This record gives sequence, structure tokens and C-alpha cells, in this order.
Amino acid sequence: MVKRVTNISHLEQRFWEALPAGLSWTLLLVPLLLTPFLPLYVTYFVILFDLYWLFRSAKLSFYLVRTYKQLERNLRLNWSKRLAQYPQAKEIYHVILQTTYQEEIEILRASLRAIVSARYDLKKVIYVLATEERDANALQLAENLTKEFGHNFYRFITTVHPDAIPGEVAGRGSNMTWAAKELERELIQGLGLNPDKIIISALDADAKVHPDLLSALTEQFLTAEQPHQAIYQFLPLYHNNIWEVPAAMRVVAIGCSFWMMIEMARPDRLRSFSCYAASFTALRKANYWAVDSIIEDGVQYWRQYFACDGDFRTIPVRIPIYMDAVLGESYLGTYVNQYKQLKRWAWGASDLAYVTPTFLRDRRIPVWNKSVQALRLLEGHLSWATAPLLLLASGWLPLLNRSFRETVIGHNLPYLTSAILSLAMIGIGVSILISWRLQTMEKKSGRWGIKYYLVNIIQWALLPLITVIFGALPAIESQTRLALGQKMGFVCTVKKRKLAANRQPLSPLKV
Repeated sequence: MVKRVTNISHLEQRFWEALPAGLSWTLLLVPLLLTPFLPLYVTYFVILFDLYWLFRSAKLSFYLVRTYKQLERNLRLNWSKRLAQYPQAKEIYHVILQTTYQEEIEILRASLRAIVSARYDLKKVIYVLATEERDANALQLAENLTKEFGHNFYRFITTVHPDAIPGEVAGRGSNMTWAAKELERELIQGLGLNPDKIIISALDADAKVHPDLLSALTEQFLTAEQPHQAIYQFLPLYHNNIWEVPAAMRVVAIGCSFWMMIEMARPDRLRSFSCYAASFTALRKANYWAVDSIIEDGVQYWRQYFACDGDFRTIPVRIPIYMDAVLGESYLGTYVNQYKQLKRWAWGASDLAYVTPTFLRDRRIPVWNKSVQALRLLEGHLSWATAPLLLLASGWLPLLNRSFRETVIGHNLPYLTSAILSLAMIGIGVSILISWRLQTMEKKSGRWGIKYYLVNIIQWALLPLITVIFGALPAIESQTRLALGQKMGFVCTVKKRKLAANRQPLSPLKV
């Protein structure tokens, strides 16, 4: 069972919840407050921060290119032929666990068509549609999909998560936990399947698997040194509707994919996100998913990490899983939905209040291991909330001091910071190239006229503004709400595409 700290005081809990916001606001306000009195020291801070960002940009670009090269190689492989080399592969069963709440049937139908098209023996696949009792149309949707696709799989199972269970929050984690417990009764107790030979893939409703995903996942599982002490992370590419969303949303979506690609190049930093897999045995050991969290994917890594006393890792599966970029019924609705989604993701700062007290009390996890883990968690959320704003202000912040502007260093500071950040823009060039290569990888080159090449380049001019509005601001709001004790409920990002006959797609050329 997953360990939970039960002897933590309310004061200690509130301290760890307030720490991310306290540090973020300190990093943002202290340079501003010191500028009138110590402009030279603020200038040193600005220059060092810009140099750090230049180094970081070069490093992240290197990781991005490396994962892209690995992805290209993986997509050329014959995974079915590779898997045939492992006789034990025939013993593996896959559970595709897909959660839904008020989704259009065409969204799920497209996902199921992708699964049915997989280059894998579907008689070794159990599909689970995890619905919510509070969704009035769920059972009718499940019945229609069962009739259409049920015959393809070993089992097609629908579960209905009851509403308002005490101690639960409405969200993906509580739904999947209910479904997994139903599966335990049906597959393990009923059919006698070995939980060590069952891999559960948790997918969003809009997720469309690559034809080779299940084969690649099976090989990774069979070749892992400790397969039950790992999460297997897929590579999300938000290509399902990428040309239907405004340019700003495309940059956000591509940026999310790029971050996962960068993390996949350094698996020691990789955490579970959105769509991932784990063995049934591993999930049972962690008591499945968190039923009281609105960010079940991020916290799942820690639940399994503690269940394994820190002897745990995330294994990258460098095969795409195609998902939807955020799209609403209007431009304003799209922007609002995107902001809410990112604000929910940024609520992952609350993990610190779960992780750190456990680290302080758990003697079985090596000190170095847990120290690095905690610092990485904290640094990631601080950078998310502060880096875009610090970069935006770096050129002019010390110049708020009028007398300092007249000094030699004050006069030259904007030119110096501009030169450093211009060098750092090599990362944008790499991003433009990789985003184009990823979107043409599927051999849909008919769409790529000169108009789309130009848009793919021009949209990146929005990056500085996007990183502030859809990066720093939702992170700061989440951290501040957490510090003030204002809990956040789960807001489902309903998937939209141009499938609805009464709605016109947004122009890909509009911001």
C-alpha cells in the first residue's frame, strides 16, 4: 500500500503548501524592491540569470534533438518482428483504460479506431470505458461503442463511477481507481489472469495510439530490469486538431510535447503525465490512483515511488500517442479553457506538501535520492512561475533607477541582455524545425503549402507573450491559491474538434 504521512501537523502542512508561492513571489519582488537601492547588484543578478538561461536553452535544445532522433529511429523499426523474438510476449495482456465525462461520441470513436488499427493481437487487449454516474449520456454512449467495437477485443468493459463518494474529488483518478477495482474482481478473481502479466495504459478520451505503441510498450516491459517498479511514459503529440486551434494554442500544445521530449532524454527527471502505463501489480501496490487529487498523473509517480521505497523510475516509451490541443466553441472559450487546464497542471506544486514530509520521516529512501527528488520538484515549479517574467523584465528592471541609467553599465545593460537572449533564441530555431518535422512525419504532406510553412515559423513570435500568459500566470495563481488554502476543484477539459456539424473550425492563420 502507498505510504501516507499521518502524523504531520497542520502547521507543517501549511508551511509546505505555502513554500512554492513564497519563493516565487520572493524571486519576483526582491529584485524590483532592491532596484532603487542596489541597482548594481540587481544588474549582476539579471546578467547571471540571462547567462543561465542561455546555457539552459542550449542544453534543452540538445535534449530535444536527441529524443527526436530516437523517435525517428523507433518509427522506422518493425516492432511486430522485434516482439516475435520474445516468447513470453504471448502471456501479456493489455488493459486500455480510457476515462470519459461528457465527451462527444466521435472523440471516443476516433480513439477506438486507432486502437483497432494497432499492429497487435487485440485478443490480448481488454478495453475499459470508465464513465461517470453524473454523466447522463454515458450508458447510451457506452452501449453504442460496445456494439461497434466490442467484438474486436478480448473484453470490452464499461464501468460507472458513482457520484459523491466520501473522501473523493470528482476527477480522473477516482474514476480510474473505481474501474481498476472492478477489473481486479473481473480479470484476476473472476478469470484468473496473472496481475504480473497485465499492463494498464491510462488514456485520456481524445488519445489516439500509434499502431506500434502496444508492441513497443510490451518490449519495454519485458526487457525492464524491474518491470513492476516503473511507470512507462508515452510521448504525447497534440496533432489531432493542431490546425483547428489558434496559433497561440498551437505553440502551447507543441511546447508541452517538447517538454516531454526533453524529459525523455533524461529519464531520471521524467515523471508520469497524461497518458502512461504500469503493471497491474504495481498499481495494486500503490492502491491504484489518488482519489483525492485533481492532478492524478503527476502524483501517481510519487505514490508508486513511495510504495517501492524509492526504488522506482519512469521508463520513456518513445512512440507517439496523438491527443487534442485545447479548443473551445470560440476564441475566448479556447483561451479560457487553456488557462484553466494549465492552472490545474500547475497545481502540481501541491505535491511538495505530500512528498517532503514523507521524505523527512522515511528512513528507507537514501538521503541523496530524496534530496535530489525534492529539489527538482521545487525548482521545476519555481522556474515555471518566475522564469518568463524575469526574462521579460531583465533588460529594463535595473533601469528603473534613474541615476543608474546614466552610468556606463546602465547604458549598456539593454544591449548586453539583448545579445545574450538573442543567442538563446537558437532554441526557438530548433523548435521551429522539430515542430515542422513532427507534423510532417505522418506523411500528410498535402497540407504543407507555403502558407503552413510560414505560419509554422511566424507563430513562434508569440512565444514570449505565451510563456507569460499561459506559463507564469497560471502557475503563480495556482501557487498563491495553494498558499492561501483555497482548494481547487477538478475542471474537465472537454475535447472539441470540427466534428460537430453546427460549428466551424477556427482559422489556423489567426492568433
